Amino acid sequence: MKKTCLIILLFCIACCGTAYAQKPEEAFYIIRNDGHFNVFFRNEVDSITYSNYDENGTWHDEHVMQVIHCKDSICKIQLAVVDSVVIVPSDEGSTFPMGWSDQASIIIPAQPACAMVNITGITALPSVKGTDAHAWMEVWDMQGIYFKKRVLIDLNGDSSTAKEKRNFAADFCEDEWEGNETTDIKIGNWVTQDGFHFKASFTSITKGECPVCYKLYDKILETKPLHRRAPFMEYFDEEQLISILNSDDKQLKEDFSARCYPDGFPCIVFLNNQFYGIYSWQLKKHRDNYHLSRNAIDNIHLDGNLGPSEIWNQTVKWSSFEVRNPKPKKGKWTLLCQDNTIYDGDKPKELMGTDSPYYNEADISCVNSAQTKAYIVALSNYMDEIAAYEALYKGASAEDKASTLAQLKLEIEKRFSMEWMIDYLLLQLFIQNGDCVRKNWQWTTWGERNGYVKWYVNPYDLDHAFGIRATTAFNWLTPAKNQYGKNTQTPA
Repeated sequence: MKKTCLIILLFCIACCGTAYAQKPEEAFYIIRNDGHFNVFFRNEVDSITYSNYDENGTWHDEHVMQVIHCKDSICKIQLAVVDSVVIVPSDEGSTFPMGWSDQASIIIPAQPACAMVNITGITALPSVKGTDAHAWMEVWDMQGIYFKKRVLIDLNGDSSTAKEKRNFAADFCEDEWEGNETTDIKIGNWVTQDGFHFKASFTSITKGECPVCYKLYDKILETKPLHRRAPFMEYFDEEQLISILNSDDKQLKEDFSARCYPDGFPCIVFLNNQFYGIYSWQLKKHRDNYHLSRNAIDNIHLDGNLGPSEIWNQTVKWSSFEVRNPKPKKGKWTLLCQDNTIYDGDKPKELMGTDSPYYNEADISCVNSAQTKAYIVALSNYMDEIAAYEALYKGASAEDKASTLAQLKLEIEKRFSMEWMIDYLLLQLFIQNGDCVRKNWQWTTWGERNGYVKWYVNPYDLDHAFGIRATTAFNWLTPAKNQYGKNTQTPA
């Protein structure tokens, strides 16, 4: 919890920094051992001195404070908490120690406290989705790692695309921006990725509510055994998981490092050497972070509007959400739509079923698409099936109450993981997130358990946390009313 609070302060400090219209190579950091850091720009610092007076005005025989004299302010830092000073290098990054620019696989051992990136090669970030702008990105993790890579940059998000500072996605390339050969980047305990999201949180005061909330969820999951901290682990027995987690096989352990929710850290973004904004560098909703096999028909990830009118009321509104997985490799099979076109998550349509006039039982793509569709259609009936058992419980006699309640609980648990639903709702209640039971929850399954395809809920996009209204940045004046457990219209 202490670390989480420090991260909140970290974002606030970063946002208050005098970073406007500065160049990244003009900055230097004072890294502190109390979890904070201070950033200064050399052309704004008049001098650096030392003082025998502490923050309370008490005289000491030795220097106890470092005093940074800026043009319009004075910053005093206890010498006891100063760990190191980091000077950001010039644009000629190839001379920077530990330069990784020529490496196709990059390891950043620990999640940065605050990174810096400089985007060049483009005059502005894309204004419409689907652009894939060809750019270069320099990265300083402020812990000794530097690299410069080609990146494909595109807009990310929905409502954020209308803001002055937009979210964007950056995919790192080893080729000439074709995206066929990509850079593997391992950050801390994250799964290895070749692309990341950069969240602007333009209307946010702290810009840190999402990653802070993900770290709070970390704390919830740390109460579980290590081999039970992700929902997909329920598909493996305890002995098998412990063996994997203790294995020397790095790739095997990597496969089991999936979190099933994002994470992030502060990032100062420059565009063509000019300060652009304070962002959060975050994990994407990539299948690797959900331990999903792209070719498995029962490894399904649903993302989008998933409320009673879209899926929980025995109807499926296919255009309201995306089937992010399965996403089969070329040459394996193809996820098809009812009209025999290839499924496009950006323009989602109904998946092919056995009732399609184009269905061909000899075509593996038709068969697999129809089976995936059947699992999703079955999900749309789950709440109605549970409601039927609930009605039996409510109408039961006194002597049958206990048995019908036990049956109701059993039927719910067959279809949904109550353990992970409880964890999810505990987080949402604690952070007072009012935007988490229709659009932003992620639903995943890894197949059948006990005769039913079991579904799990995962958190994402928590920018309404702590009462924040993400579109306006204002807070609700009163806590949100409990909206959970009121009926069987949704799993919440």
